[in-house]
Amino acid sequence: MGRSGQVLLDIDELANTMREKLEILHPLSDECCIYRVPDRLRQLNHKAYTPRVLSIGPLHHGGKELQAMEEHKNRYLQDFLRLSGVSLEDCIQFFQQCEIRLRIVMQNPIQLSSNDFVKMMLLDASFIIMLFLKHCFGDLRNRIRNDRIYNKPWLILDIRFDLILLENQIPFFILEDLFMLSNIPTRLEGVSIVKLVYEFFRNGWDSWNLSAAIRVAASKELRMLVVPSTTELYQAGVKFQLSSSKNVLDIKFKNGILEIPRFRIVDQTEILLRNLQAFEQCHCLDNYVGDYIAMMAMLVNSANDVELLSQNGIMKIGYGVMKP
Repeated sequence: MGRSGQVLLDIDELANTMREKLEILHPLSDECCIYRVPDRLRQLNHKAYTPRVLSIGPLHHGGKELQAMEEHKNRYLQDFLRLSGVSLEDCIQFFQQCEIRLRIVMQNPIQLSSNDFVKMMLLDASFIIMLFLKHCFGDLRNRIRNDRIYNKPWLILDIRFDLILLENQIPFFILEDLFMLSNIPTRLEGVSIVKLVYEFFRNGWDSWNLSAAIRVAASKELRMLVVPSTTELYQAGVKFQLSSSKNVLDIKFKNGILEIPRFRIVDQTEILLRNLQAFEQCHCLDNYVGDYIAMMAMLVNSANDVELLSQNGIMKIGYGVMKP
């Protein structure tokens, strides 16, 4: 065989090898919403992205330190089946039908068998729904006197924070669809999964109301700037005023007055901010959370900065944890 023939064989072999890899690429989807935290963020504080007691979704599934919650998931699935009137077989069939869609919303391929994937998703989704229902309806908790979660306030606090972690998620649509599959909306009139989520998280995050429209600045308004610290601004004659806005991002400067909405700081505030920033960088084109963090970091550089903002009612520091 001549050299030209050998070259053709090498080309064909390489092309076949590359084609095989192209054919098994993980499909991309506009619905992608489950991400891993970028390493450059994780290295700053890996604990801020790691669940303490509860794994939800595939990224921390099977973690040894999270196994104690698996029994609770099974018990909450049992509660869900009793309340919903849906059989276990119908639930399994429902998740099997959704499996392809569930897999393609993941940033990376999930190395779980079909049965293990369906089981994980069913347990996690039913657990979340029952957790929210028991939070909103005390009579559901009262029916089960030995509920091992709501009888331990510290545990529900840890669960709440585990549920905001970027890597500890399942797609929201599967919660909506499973909820609608059941007869729970009929039995509990006026209840929606959106309302349940809101009620579960609102006590802890009432200062994070982003319902007001965010105005996009025209390009001519944008400037590169460095924000002086609170103390430096105060010494320059700037006055600080608590804004009446419920939108934490609604910061305004006019006529020498800097208006800032109240910002409450507790032990877990860093966890919330870091995971919001990680989601924003993975999923969004805008950088509202990142800009807010950068601005507050420049404003608050010393204990004196904290004191000035606290005196004006802008920064409220509450040591400990948020109320369940």
